[in-house]
Amino acid sequence: LSFNEAKAEIETLKASYLTANEKVADLSEQNFQKDDQLRELKTALHKAEMTVEKCSSEAHSSELKVSEMRAINTELNAEIESLKEDYETTSSEAREVELKLSEMRATTLDLKTEMSSLNEDLASARAGIAEKNTFIESLEKSNIQSKEKVDKLQEDLRS
Repeated sequence: LSFNEAKAEIETLKASYLTANEKVADLSEQNFQKDDQLRELKTALHKAEMTVEKCSSEAHSSELKVSEMRAINTELNAEIESLKEDYETTSSEAREVELKLSEMRATTLDLKTEMSSLNEDLASARAGIAEKNTFIESLEKSNIQSKEKVDKLQEDLRS
């Protein structure tokens, strides 16, 4: 190579070296930016993991609450069934009481009718007794009068 050619080659190599240095500087800058992005992504990933852990814990807590609610619901359903049975028993008893009450009302009505009839019979008997008492009084008066007459006649006979 000639001197000029060697000089030109050196200039070209210098230019290539400067370009390569610029590219290295650009790549270093990009590398720093990528490191920053990586740190941000790691921080975001950590936050996401914490959120997932928190959500998982809340989900487990919710599952426990759902289990508790199901148990309470089962207890309430059993209590409702028991209350339904009590209601049916009470309703049956109430129907029986209503039937007995209806029978008692009918019996009371029959008794009132019978009492009314007995009261009429009693009034009739009292009227008959009153008539017989009047008749007896009349007989007693007549008897007294007859005794007085007999006494008077006996007295007249003695005299």
